[in-house]
Amino acid sequence: MKYLILVLILVSQSLVGQNNDLSLTMKNMGLSYKNAIQATDPESLETHLIDMLGYLKQSEQFSFNDKKEASLEGLKKVANIVKQAQAFNQAGEFDKAILHLKPIDKLRKKYHKLHEPSFWDLLFGQ
Repeated sequence: MKYLILVLILVSQSLVGQNNDLSLTMKNMGLSYKNAIQATDPESLETHLIDMLGYLKQSEQFSFNDKKEASLEGLKKVANIVKQAQAFNQAGEFDKAILHLKPIDKLRKKYHKLHEPSFWDLLFGQ
């Protein structure tokens, strides 16, 4: 039993180490998203949208293993939403731009599920 627990800990630490940079990029993107949703003026919203697009571009450079196509599809969907929100914001429709960002949270949840390892993946590796 102790051996099994040790193996699970080592495997999970290995997986965490491999995805550290991607994880940091995604956390930064999440913070930019949160700041964009809470923006109180068009200028700050624009800044956060630009940040999000930068993090999305960075994310495309990481390897997503066997789920790369689906992951890149999700990043493109988010980028499209951000660009549309940017267009609304630049057209003077600040409130519409904020509302347009709301679906990103659902996409985040959907695409993060692709990368959650199962118990068996943790036990035997991916």
